[in-house]
Amino acid sequence: MSEQTQNTSGSKSTSRKNTLAVGILLIALGAGALLAPYADFGMYFALSLGLSMLVFGAITRTAGWIIPGGIVSGLGLGIFALEGPFASRLSTIDEGGIFLIAFAFGWFTIAIVSALVKAGNMSWALIPGGVMAFIGGMILLNEAGLQVLKVLGYLWPAALVLVGGWLIIKFIRNK
Repeated sequence: MSEQTQNTSGSKSTSRKNTLAVGILLIALGAGALLAPYADFGMYFALSLGLSMLVFGAITRTAGWIIPGGIVSGLGLGIFALEGPFASRLSTIDEGGIFLIAFAFGWFTIAIVSALVKAGNMSWALIPGGVMAFIGGMILLNEAGLQVLKVLGYLWPAALVLVGGWLIIKFIRNK
């Protein structure tokens, strides 16, 4: 019986923190939406929303805030990079590479914040972040990077076929 009471009180504490976090987040969203027509902070909106989620995730130590916070922060950073003060200096192809690298940063943030606040092992987020950062970097290398991506576009499907074939052969041999 005392075990159930402890679980309930721990659950209530987490529920209270989440309720507070959702309440503050909703107020911030509503205030931002009300002020949007009168202030030009559109390019900061997603970034500030994502950072808010990350802060709440760090406070409550819950992946339910850290994961979307990292993703939205990365998107917001990409939006800021493409619409901010240096946007006019970017070519169309550079925009794609920079956006992917900024978005990758958001995925890396998931792993970093979760490790810092001990919210569980979310190192899996390094995989999509690494892939996006690699592709973004290759795009920024212009023609040479695009050639690498073209070659990789043939290699990864071939690798899947080879690994799949190897697994089938291994299965047949173990019969």
